[in-house]
Amino acid sequence: MKGRITELRDDFHRNLINQGILGWVNLPSNKTSKGHSNFSPYTANNADKDSRISNYLASDVLATIETRLGFNSGMPGQFRAGQTQGSDFEKECQKYLELSFKEVLHLRNGTWQVHQADKLTNIGTFEQYSHLIELDRLADEHQQIKNFLGNGYVVKPDVVIVREAESDQAINSANNLVDNDTCKLTYFRKSNQIRLNGEVHHFLHASVSCKFTMRSDRAQNTRTEALNLIRSRKGRVPHIVVITAEPMPSRLSSLAQGTGDIDCVYHIALDELVTATKNSGEEEAQNLLQMMIDGKRLKDIADLPLDLVI
Repeated sequence: MKGRITELRDDFHRNLINQGILGWVNLPSNKTSKGHSNFSPYTANNADKDSRISNYLASDVLATIETRLGFNSGMPGQFRAGQTQGSDFEKECQKYLELSFKEVLHLRNGTWQVHQADKLTNIGTFEQYSHLIELDRLADEHQQIKNFLGNGYVVKPDVVIVREAESDQAINSANNLVDNDTCKLTYFRKSNQIRLNGEVHHFLHASVSCKFTMRSDRAQNTRTEALNLIRSRKGRVPHIVVITAEPMPSRLSSLAQGTGDIDCVYHIALDELVTATKNSGEEEAQNLLQMMIDGKRLKDIADLPLDLVI
């Protein structure tokens, strides 16, 4: 019997194809791609068309996904414009996370929200970073402070998972835990936030960066934002993860290898990518991919909902 997360993973892949986010495109006349076993004039649109191994891996992964889902296209289709593709990919990642995270909430109770952060202008809207609102105000009032700080502390995640503060009634629902004498500074109590600040902030549980493909500049930007999330917070560090469709192990390693900034990189189709690298015969790509997996730096998107329960 197929597990619910497996079903949602299939739906995620199906939506990427149906929405024109992932699919086949024409290769330049001097390039070739190897999807199943034959060379083809088409390649997957997440491939680097100037790289033979990227064309091979991306095409093999897409062909495997299409076969599993019963697609029989193998032909170029209509795709989102480059300027909207990233936002569309974020939207599908958000939908997958919202649906899959709901399935595991029996393992972690609470009131949660999963949404695209396209309208988020300041992470100060979350409790761990609420002090940044005052920092912004001071910077706007004093040019010297603004010149010194710049905007290096400003982070705008692609997708966020947030947990709401709880009322005393909810906290005491199973047992009489809190009263007016103690627990007066924890911001988990909604009543404390109102008493101390006059407003209620949600807690940033996870910051999700969605990168359809991976280039060195994007990897560096993601690392910088992750470090800013770590350094700027007052309270616990949120989960900091990356979702990508990048097929090249060498480019995945630019973000996945090393520790200290992001939790882990999650590939939209890691099992299919592992098979594709084996089919390619590229030993270096196989070894690098396996090293990231063994080092707990690269996982499949199906692993993400359960990892976020922690």
